[in-house]
Amino acid sequence: METSKNIDTFIFASSSIIYCENLKLPIPEHYPLNPKLPYAAFKTSDETFIKAFSKL
Repeated sequence: METSKNIDTFIFASSSIIYCENLKLPIPEHYPLNPKLPYAAFKTSDETFIKAFSKL
């Protein structure tokens, strides 16, 4: 896959559902991921792909 190096800023809106349910806010970004629903699993995989492609 070809990446564009012309992107200055990329904003991805995540969701707290990727961590788990019933957490106290604010949730630190380093908190372990624990998706329990299909939507949460998709959001988690999106974040993984974005992090991987950002390092290309």
